[in-house]
Amino acid sequence: MSADRVMLLIDADNVSVDIMEQAVRLLLNQHGGLHVRRAYCTAESAVSNQAAFKRLGIKPMVNLAAGKNSTDIALAVDAIDLVRMIATTRILFPTAMVRLSAGRLTMSDELQALCFLAGANSIFTGPKLLTTPNPAGSQDEALLQRLGMVPKTLP
Repeated sequence: MSADRVMLLIDADNVSVDIMEQAVRLLLNQHGGLHVRRAYCTAESAVSNQAAFKRLGIKPMVNLAAGKNSTDIALAVDAIDLVRMIATTRILFPTAMVRLSAGRLTMSDELQALCFLAGANSIFTGPKLLTTPNPAGSQDEALLQRLGMVPKTLP
């Protein structure tokens, strides 16, 4: 049995129950256990796959946001995992620029504050980052002011 802490994240809107079962079996065989089993999905997928989730020990994470790829966005990372990743990055790479970028519109001010406390030290500002909209400049300014942070321009 491996000492790895393995997390299985499933996009249940785009994968069959058969594939979920294969993934669980494969990871159990390779690692001897799964630390976390989550399936990100719409409410409809959660209902239709309820028996499989229960049988496989998978916790459905129902995405209530609407829109194209909203489940994919939720699947990318949940809030606590994001804060942990930032803190780990800050510890491992103390001089790195740890930047919050695309997806900040879906993050609360409180989550962004936690990210800064965990070690994030930069944000992208402006109307959009490639194709992903960003918060308005006034929102960023208000957040930074609430946090007692002073913006600076990179050279």
